[in-house]
Amino acid sequence: MTWVVDASVAVKWFVEEARSMAARTVLASAEPIIAPDLIVPEVCNTAWKKAQRGEISWAQAEALVQALPLSFEKLVETAPLARAPWSLPGNSITPPTIVFTSRSPTRSRRRW
Repeated sequence: MTWVVDASVAVKWFVEEARSMAARTVLASAEPIIAPDLIVPEVCNTAWKKAQRGEISWAQAEALVQALPLSFEKLVETAPLARAPWSLPGNSITPPTIVFTSRSPTRSRRRW
């Protein structure tokens, strides 16, 4: 089995929170652990916020940032996944079109 984790689980590997023991069990398992590459900035942002609030030390935040990438067998690049649903065979979904419009006032306002 391969574990796919998100940032909330990865933070618990380094910071004592509710369910940290369960998260650390995943990390200690012999099973491969993978995650989307976005996990790195997400966890680093969380570490920065926790250090800012005094929940962890800056040294702990730095250690977390250094150790995080070493915790995964693979970080999956997310950019190519954005195109995947649009390229499926038989897909009847049309990519969204964004239209920008400018509104003109329907009546003028008096200035005093």
